[in-house]
Amino acid sequence: MSLAGLLVIVVVLGALAAAAIVGVNAMTGSDSTTAGLVTTTSAGGGGGAGVGGLVGAAAAAACRAAAGAATTAGSAYFAANGGEYPTTWSELTGGAAPAYALPPQVTIDPREPLVLDGNGWRLTMSGGGTSAPTFACTYPPG
Repeated sequence: MSLAGLLVIVVVLGALAAAAIVGVNAMTGSDSTTAGLVTTTSAGGGGGAGVGGLVGAAAAAACRAAAGAATTAGSAYFAANGGEYPTTWSELTGGAAPAYALPPQVTIDPREPLVLDGNGWRLTMSGGGTSAPTFACTYPPG
């Protein structure tokens, strides 16, 4: 193997390691190991090439997972509350036995009680009360 071939392998492995770190950081909300790395996401939630596309894809996956869990939590809330669906996130996350546990680094928007703010995504609840709530993801938050 030539020196040039070895150099290409090292560069590719370094790029893969960096992409994995950025992807994990996007899901956990941690940026402690990115050391000033600037990433961008597309308005559609990723899908582009490069590190920014990976971060966007991670944000989209995290939001979809949160939406799926919220749908299940809405059904559990319905069963436990006499046939009423939740109308705000605080109804799902409050009480002694909350139906939905907020993921790490995710908060209920204090100005919009129907919106969860995640790292690179927002999850909006609509409906509720007499009908099952629906959940819509948007990226980037804004």
